[in-house]
Amino acid sequence: MEKFRPLRSGKAEAYSSDYAAISGLQKIAGKFGIAIVIAHHLRKMEADDAFDTVSGTLGLTGAADTILILKRQGDAVTLYARGRDIEEKESAVQFNRHTCRWAILGDAAEVHVSNERGAILKALGEAGSDGLAVSEIMAATGKHNRHAMDALLYKMGNDGNIVRVKRGVYAASNLNGHSVTQGAVEIVEKERSVPKDFENKGFSGNLTNLNSDLTERDFPAVPNDEDAS
Repeated sequence: MEKFRPLRSGKAEAYSSDYAAISGLQKIAGKFGIAIVIAHHLRKMEADDAFDTVSGTLGLTGAADTILILKRQGDAVTLYARGRDIEEKESAVQFNRHTCRWAILGDAAEVHVSNERGAILKALGEAGSDGLAVSEIMAATGKHNRHAMDALLYKMGNDGNIVRVKRGVYAASNLNGHSVTQGAVEIVEKERSVPKDFENKGFSGNLTNLNSDLTERDFPAVPNDEDAS
């Protein structure tokens, strides 16, 4: 895009300049019934909305009919899509170095969470019946968000994938074809019984305001559909 966009004068507003750089091409595409794909880059600063990470002002994304953002977070790559004529979607994608093509693996939330679970189970399987502390699981899987990890471990416990061996330590629920000790299973069953006064407070699943030591208390973190990114 920088190859053709006009130089901005000192008096021109940034938003207007960015909008004009795209709207001209948008008119050409509409006139001739063609698709013009503009390649641009993202800024380094993160944002809650992936589309706010486009380098420049909102004029760039405001003038375009459709915006696609390819973003990598660790080993996970997500394609975000938003536009006037399409439904907004987040897809997990993978690049094939042999064919030089991208393949869509499925819904980003489902695929990434599945991959996260696989990484956790692999780490716990290698650790054996002694299990791993949450900090060790995060180190083994390369994750840094403690709240998201707590939520995923809670869900995996509910699904029977893992059990809590002792406070802050988890193990795979099935090792070498044999279940872990009954004591560990009883601990997990106790964890599943969240106090009613906690459930009735109407938590929406947002863990932002919860204390980081939530797992050290008598009940686990509130389930959250976000992956442990």
